[in-house]
Amino acid sequence: MRTKVNNVRNNVPKSQSPKVTTRPQKSQRPQKIPMKYFDPIKQQLIYIKNKADSDYWDAHWDLDENIRMKILGTKNTFVSRITKKYLKPSDGYILEGGCGNGVNVASLYSNGYKVIGIDYAENTVKTLNKYIPELDIRLGDVRNLPFEDDYFIGYWSLGVIEHFCEGYGSIALEMFRVLKDSGYLFLAFPYMSPLRCFKGRFGKYELWKKEMKYDSFYQFALNSETVIQHFRDIGFKLIRGLPFDGIKGTKDEVAILKPVLQKLYDYNSSMLAFKGFRKAISIIMSTVAGHCMLLIFKKSSV
Repeated sequence: MRTKVNNVRNNVPKSQSPKVTTRPQKSQRPQKIPMKYFDPIKQQLIYIKNKADSDYWDAHWDLDENIRMKILGTKNTFVSRITKKYLKPSDGYILEGGCGNGVNVASLYSNGYKVIGIDYAENTVKTLNKYIPELDIRLGDVRNLPFEDDYFIGYWSLGVIEHFCEGYGSIALEMFRVLKDSGYLFLAFPYMSPLRCFKGRFGKYELWKKEMKYDSFYQFALNSETVIQHFRDIGFKLIRGLPFDGIKGTKDEVAILKPVLQKLYDYNSSMLAFKGFRKAISIIMSTVAGHCMLLIFKKSSV
């Protein structure tokens, strides 16, 4: 199945990107501690915090003139390491929908990939365009992408689909539309890990009620089986599922372990031995309590 968008562009010059409106760099809204509710019907968590709109993300990233030094030299990230297993730089263009501070675009770019990033946080995009103009980062909406059908060989969506309270249906259709046949979709989102499913089943979360409102909706922790079935239904084939970020998933769900795991999670060290230890712990914990799930799909040519 395929959707059409009028007046879409092929290789769109950056000069034709949507006009960026200047706004204050920082949001004045206080950051709230997220409240978690369990939806027993959809078998997912609902996080109520700050509304995850463009103003929120501008404040979250809070970029300044130092962003070039911090971002452009990034060679290896989770995104670039996974991409190398499935795609070569010569295969074609990759899109990151919801690219945030641009670190993954920079990483793919540093590894020779042709990559475009798109985000709807206006001030963030403006700052990246000013200080790192060699990165192709544009203002846009993942629900209505300004690209031709079948343009990209790869699409990265890292922590995006869970932030739309109305659901991710339109985002999924756009992913399918802009990917070439046999193109890869790398889709990551917070999910209902075995630990979260256990807590939901045994009443460890406050229940979401129908009369509650989404006014301060932040994100879902989605049921991965539901997401898989949705993407299969529109024409994707699942290649692999990989839970990750086990330290965060455990510390957020097991209060007694949070003080120790928070220090392990936050500690910044250049020691390879420490990095290896932390990675090993995270992988072990991810089997039961991963915070996120990465699903790798391939667009069916049938």
